[in-house]
Amino acid sequence: MPHLVLEASANLHESNERLQHILISCQNVLVDELPTQIGGCKSRLIVCEVFVVGDGDPNQAFLHLTVKILKKPERTPELLKSISEKLQKEIIANCSRSMSQQGVGVSVEIMELSNSYTH
Repeated sequence: MPHLVLEASANLHESNERLQHILISCQNVLVDELPTQIGGCKSRLIVCEVFVVGDGDPNQAFLHLTVKILKKPERTPELLKSISEKLQKEIIANCSRSMSQQGVGVSVEIMELSNSYTH
């Protein structure tokens, strides 16, 4: 059931296909760590054509992954922090071209959905 939304600045050197690969890799991290079923994952990429990072330097870029999951008692804050760090490392490892050629801010946020969520 997790929803993954990867927001990326349009100036990244990685292709959309590479970013899609990152989403798949992140889904696999969630399957292993939450755990969850791969069939329930819903992932998407949003490329931001209009953006400003810091002082507006055109060589600055960003990747931000938002993961929305169901709230479960066994998903402790410590577990979610650990998963967030693993996801960030996965993104960085798969963006070597941009990471070596431009300033890239990589962030991850895991959000627990409220009880009003239906699926």
